[in-house]
Amino acid sequence: MNARRPKKPKLIAVIDIGSNSVRLVVYNGYKRSPETIFNERVLCGLGAAVTNKGGMGKKAMARATATLLRFAHLCRNMEVDRIEAVATSAVRDSKNGPEFIRRIEAGCGFKVKVLSGDAEARLSALGVVSAFPRASGVVGDLGGGSLELIAFDGEQTHEKISLAIGPVRLLAKKEIFTEDHVRVVREALAQASWLKKYQGQPFYMVGGAWRAISHLRIIGTGWPLQALHGYQMTPGEAGEFAEAISRQKPDDLRTIITLPGRRAVTLPLSAKILSEVIKILKPKHVLTSAYGLREGLLYQSLSKAVRAQDPLIELCRDFGDHKARFENHGDLLKDWIEPLFPGEAKAAARIREASCYLADISWNAHADFKAELAFTRALVAPAVALDHYERAVIALSLYISYNGQPTDRHVEGVVKILSEDHARTAITIGLALRLGQKLTGGTGHPLTLTRLHLTAGKLKLVVPENEAALAGDSVRLRLEKLASHIGVRGEINISA
Repeated sequence: MNARRPKKPKLIAVIDIGSNSVRLVVYNGYKRSPETIFNERVLCGLGAAVTNKGGMGKKAMARATATLLRFAHLCRNMEVDRIEAVATSAVRDSKNGPEFIRRIEAGCGFKVKVLSGDAEARLSALGVVSAFPRASGVVGDLGGGSLELIAFDGEQTHEKISLAIGPVRLLAKKEIFTEDHVRVVREALAQASWLKKYQGQPFYMVGGAWRAISHLRIIGTGWPLQALHGYQMTPGEAGEFAEAISRQKPDDLRTIITLPGRRAVTLPLSAKILSEVIKILKPKHVLTSAYGLREGLLYQSLSKAVRAQDPLIELCRDFGDHKARFENHGDLLKDWIEPLFPGEAKAAARIREASCYLADISWNAHADFKAELAFTRALVAPAVALDHYERAVIALSLYISYNGQPTDRHVEGVVKILSEDHARTAITIGLALRLGQKLTGGTGHPLTLTRLHLTAGKLKLVVPENEAALAGDSVRLRLEKLASHIGVRGEINISA
């Protein structure tokens, strides 16, 4: 059995003191795809009074101070190795910001870096690059106090601006936005005249409000995947839906999804800001990013070699290794089933590789629920660097590998969004994994001794004579099912 137990990871805490909320996220180290082991947000509303009074309100600061003291205690109890604490728009734009930071540092025992608008924008862009490797286009990060817009190409930022039009700031004493608010937004966006140079490029949405808009559209359209990261809309779809949300009343929005604090109040204006950006940018498509400033902080601390790693593959390998019965199983499966995919595109090979690393994640579940559990884990995993269609291929392949059927009601929504070719590929991967698991019992060594050989009209499982006992009837039946799906005849070949 896989008896490996990871050593205690180096814990990294990121504390984000924002205009709307104060958040603590603890990660299991500086890794290409770090696991979140703790995540807590408290709505403090530090930015609510900044526009009208020039400083943060006493009640908001008291709430934030109490929250940060709690976070400091949690970090000590968790034996966190490093704390990265940053403050954004509300603190940097407040006349009482410096005094607030001095009190926090004295009481909590950690340093707080007040980010400039440019620094905040750059970190948001790095967060997106961390989640979408080699991406380019424009990032929009809408916080409670400001909107950061960044034109980028990989890790290079070309243009950036921070605009003080966060919905918490603009709606400090309002429930519903007015035409005056829209005028302020349009005047602010006019300062980003460079946006027009990037028309037709992808637009990446960052921030809780814009993620909530994506969530609402997923619900409204009956989209079968609930993961927000990688959710994609055309500019027409995003703009039309944003306009529709901008006309909703807060109480109506609360009946659709759970919205924390004043999020229901600020969401219509957040949607209007999104609509105005889309009108100017006219992007190729609009994508939702689960990563932003906090992940950008981690990413900038990684070595060049670690940054170059594929975050999807690293996550799947780590999770698969932790769940698998025996070591190195995913790596060996990847190579063992490769002959079934001649001429495979690099992007498709990557998704197949991810599926192989996850092949043994449900082995210890009840037999009746193994397929559903593997499928659900793939759909909701905190994976990045993939779109919803790629996620669906992985989920369906795992479902098939645990004897699920593509016609099962449980997966019909996912099957419907896939093209015929993608669904067929997912089923091929799943049946191949199922064959490999039956042949080996989840161990790796038989995969190094046997091989699959695909020729015109025939799929051979080649087994050495001294391992022939492995190729029993159950293996033959699974080989025949895989071969039938591919459209060839299956044959076990015992070699001398």
